[in-house]
Amino acid sequence: MSSNTPTALVTGASYGIGRAIAIELARAGYNLALLARSEADLNETAARVRSHGKQATVLPVDITDDKAIRNMAGRLQKAMPFLNVLINGASASPDSKSFEKLDPSEITNIVDTSVRGTLLVTQALLPFLTASGNAHIIFLASDWALSGSGGPPVFSACKAALAHFSSTLGRHLQKANVKTTTLFAGDIASYDPAWEVPKYDIDDSDEVIDADFKEDDSAAASA
Repeated sequence: MSSNTPTALVTGASYGIGRAIAIELARAGYNLALLARSEADLNETAARVRSHGKQATVLPVDITDDKAIRNMAGRLQKAMPFLNVLINGASASPDSKSFEKLDPSEITNIVDTSVRGTLLVTQALLPFLTASGNAHIIFLASDWALSGSGGPPVFSACKAALAHFSSTLGRHLQKANVKTTTLFAGDIASYDPAWEVPKYDIDDSDEVIDADFKEDDSAAASA
């Protein structure tokens, strides 16, 4: 990929808000790396990115798999030696039942996907971000992460953890000129294969995202 073209990697890019963000970044002139579990859905996102004249690298990866994350970083090195933007959008679906009825395996999946996997992906990609000399990591949280939201307890706690991690990491990365931002997303016209609802035709982020952006204090200080 051309070193004169900004680059971004979006996790959770197979559908919904992740796909919408990838399309908008392509419109803004970015070459994209697209990461999610479903290669077929990623290929659909990639086609939309390429329709805007930008390059798309498809990375089918389960972010709960440590080895897969390490292998992903190796593959990415060949296609995109640096990153300007990392969008951490991958997440498990919200709790399907009340907390007292949740199966332990569902709790583990929500935590591993929404928190642990995101941290490991961010760690693996830090060398690509620092190599750009000016990078930005964006964590997609939720307004359910805010205190007293009344959202699903496990999912909400995971999103709150990401918000605190984003703020703390930003302070650690000031000298590397890497900013962090937390996005507290509100209501989204999206799609989740776990829900029995039709897919939305996502080509305009204005139809997809109603969100508040919060740039961490550390990011503002290092800007």
